[in-house]
Parts: sequence; structure tokens; C-alpha cells
Amino acid sequence: MREVKIGDKVIEIRSLTKKEIKQLKEHGYTYLGCRPNMDNLEGVIDDAFDVVLDKETINYLDDKPMSDTKKVWGAILKETYGDPGEEKN
Repeated sequence: MREVKIGDKVIEIRSLTKKEIKQLKEHGYTYLGCRPNMDNLEGVIDDAFDVVLDKETINYLDDKPMSDTKKVWGAILKETYGDPGEEKN
């Protein structure tokens, strides 16, 4: 579990499951990473949010700058696929 702080709100982030990744395949998610194309980029973020976040948090982020949305989406990717910068030898 990972936490992202946006303003005064702390958002808990969990990873996508294997089943959820399969459901998001059309948006570029695979078992090894997420490779969206420009045609489906909005769906990539929105669908991941629908799976991982509750409606209240999604509505909260709708009124925030895109940079905050990217922080949350980045945290979902790091939680799901790992972060080489955080991995230890």
C-alpha cells in the first residue's frame, strides 16, 4: 500500500491485481507494464482510477490540477509494477 498526499487529503493506493490488468488490457496494461498510446491515454487513467479509487476520491481529483492526477496514477503504476528506484539490491 502506498499513500499520496494531495493538499490536506491522503489517498491510499493499492496495486492492480492480475485480473484487473487483464480487464484493462485494451488501454495498454499488460502483466509487465503499461504502454498506452495517445488514442487511449484518457481511458488509461480513468479506468485505473475506477478500479483502485472510491468515487469520492475520484470526484476530489476531478477538481485538482492534472499534476496531482498524474501523481496518483504514477503511484498506482509503481505499486502495481514496482519502481526500480525503490528496489534494493
